[in-house]
Amino acid sequence: MRRALLAPLAALFARASEIRARLYRRGLLRQRRLRGPVISVGNLSVGGSGKTPVVARIAAMLRDDGLPVAVLSRGHGGRFRGEALMVSDGRTVLADADTAGDEPVMLARELPGVVVAVGRRRDRVGRAVEARFGARVHVLDDGFQHLRLARDLDLLCIDASDLAGHPLPAGRLREPPAAAARADLILATGDAGPAQARFGADRVLGLSRRAVGFFDLQGAPQPPPARPFGFAGIARPERFFEDVGAAGRMAFPDHHRFTAADLTRVAEQAARSGADAIVTTAKDAARLPAWTPPLPVLVFETEAVFCDEARLRERVLAAGRRPALRSRPNRRLEDAAAGAFARVVALLPRRASLALGRGLGRLLGDLDRRHVAVALDNLAQAFPHWDAARRLRTAREVYAHFGQVLIELFWLPGRGRDEVLSLIEVEGREHVKSAMAAGRGALLVTAHIGNWELHGLAHGWTFGPIGVVARPLDNPRLDRRLCALRTAGGNAVIYKQRALAQMLRTLRGGGAVAILVDQNVQEKDGIFVDFFGRPAATTTVAAALAVKTGCALVPCHTELRPDGRYRVVYEPPVLLRPAAQRDAEILRLTQELTRVIEGWVREVPEQWLWVHRRWKTQPPAGGSRVEGAVAALRAARSA
Repeated sequence: MRRALLAPLAALFARASEIRARLYRRGLLRQRRLRGPVISVGNLSVGGSGKTPVVARIAAMLRDDGLPVAVLSRGHGGRFRGEALMVSDGRTVLADADTAGDEPVMLARELPGVVVAVGRRRDRVGRAVEARFGARVHVLDDGFQHLRLARDLDLLCIDASDLAGHPLPAGRLREPPAAAARADLILATGDAGPAQARFGADRVLGLSRRAVGFFDLQGAPQPPPARPFGFAGIARPERFFEDVGAAGRMAFPDHHRFTAADLTRVAEQAARSGADAIVTTAKDAARLPAWTPPLPVLVFETEAVFCDEARLRERVLAAGRRPALRSRPNRRLEDAAAGAFARVVALLPRRASLALGRGLGRLLGDLDRRHVAVALDNLAQAFPHWDAARRLRTAREVYAHFGQVLIELFWLPGRGRDEVLSLIEVEGREHVKSAMAAGRGALLVTAHIGNWELHGLAHGWTFGPIGVVARPLDNPRLDRRLCALRTAGGNAVIYKQRALAQMLRTLRGGGAVAILVDQNVQEKDGIFVDFFGRPAATTTVAAALAVKTGCALVPCHTELRPDGRYRVVYEPPVLLRPAAQRDAEILRLTQELTRVIEGWVREVPEQWLWVHRRWKTQPPAGGSRVEGAVAALRAARSA
């Protein structure tokens, strides 16, 4: 009855949370980004989903890999209301639970070497941490709804019952269950089957807890009591009582501040139950005042256990190893240096600029041993019949080529249409014209080969403006310079953060969109297709959009010729099979596009980006090649 009465309010609450998430997704509400990577761990319910042990395991995982780590917490239950409070500097616990909250203090005690800080605005807390300790990996505690802070990996802890739950105030959910779709990985306690069926088996991992043991309040291990009395002030305390086999129990509200009267009642109830020890949780132990009961007080500790820890570890460490963004003063300096260099390069004849680029590229190749090693490994896998000398020669040519491409990006701004078009020779014009004449739009599918930036500029001036899908540069000032070049031919830049909806609008309006599809993606974002005889995780966006809209798929690329001009080639469109099953068709189209790209790379291997780890993501043992397409299809259908 009560839930029925509150249902209208719950519906309004759910709708408001959906609108808020959509505003952040579309960029209408601005996210803040820290210099270091951010890994968020959160939940849908108001508590009891095992989030805090997951935070501890993730932070320990990163720390043990040698990465500097900070935990950023809201500090629920604490009295602190300022901007940022350092709970631990990695060596010493600096605040108590009454001030900072029980969970941050518990984490500070459990995680030596990890900075722990609290504050209402986690972006400001993170900046305070970076100002004092430098850039580090930030583990955002209870961060799923804290959309103000951008994150590199979003982990969501749910209980199996959450999927059938109701939003506040009718239920315990902060958001409707559908909100789980925006998580990168879902960690499900209980039966993970419903979550896997709803969100995809590749995105859902089972989560359970494992008993670590009993400890005294100083942290020394103790034998299990024969007849424990349990008390706890946590969400869903029944799990704790079951785990310890409590002969008697007393539950308090979550984050409850224990008083002397509370603890007296606990001791009296324990004595009446015939207990030989009083047992509580690590979270509650952080809130205990000085207390000398007649029975020993023990802390029962558990840790999170993941059904596929190797996969989770791979995702966590990949996010944590993202290089820190540079500080703003360095960005201004970079922009000033780029402007000065561009003015010098603009004065050079084109052949002199290309020679300069080749020389600088070769020099970088001599210095950048790490990425040269990546290129050599990739070349060895793709061309096993080549000898070491040929692979090294090709790797050096790759650096020389992309040195030319980089210098050309400084040389091109300010050049007129006729001058730019004199640098290219177009093949396959008829394929572009026929694709556009069909009226369903066209996806121009290309790769990091030749000079794709010049290609986009020349296409806009040759066939008309298009949308160009791109990732913004980390330095906004440099990104504005590159954006000016990309739009000089009338093109529009579609940033990846909000790409899908804008791509759909362009295609449905009969326009064209250029997209690069030759880089490694995470398992959840693509499917595995064959590339040089090896499974390569490949984006399904182009294929999924073609299946959804019926647009043409036109493979195209550029090649730099020995005379310094570019050959721009448009291939015949990859044809759709309307009667084919959708997932199978997405797999077929993605494989066909990848096969075409492989052909280009075989023709001019020195002009492709071999320094990229194209085969970094590998399929799990027994994994389906089609499963990864589900996420892209679901996103396309809901756009």
